[in-house]
Amino acid sequence: MLQGNWTERYLQESRVPTMHFQESLPRLPIPSLTGTGERYLSALRPLVTDEDYFNTEKLVKEFCQENSDGWGRYALWSIIS
Repeated sequence: MLQGNWTERYLQESRVPTMHFQESLPRLPIPSLTGTGERYLSALRPLVTDEDYFNTEKLVKEFCQENSDGWGRYALWSIIS
């Protein structure tokens, strides 16, 4: 059994603010929408039935085609910046 408060055991206080080094970190590239859709489908495949997979595959492909003009990437970028 754990003794004491769990926050005392697992959390560490810091004098440096959380976002202190944010400006010095390099920007990470945003993966392509198509590539993200493919990775999502490959991760989903072993978890769902064939019918669910094919329905989801259709929706993902439609979504990627509708957002292939870059607006999907712009929308994502505006959210994370």
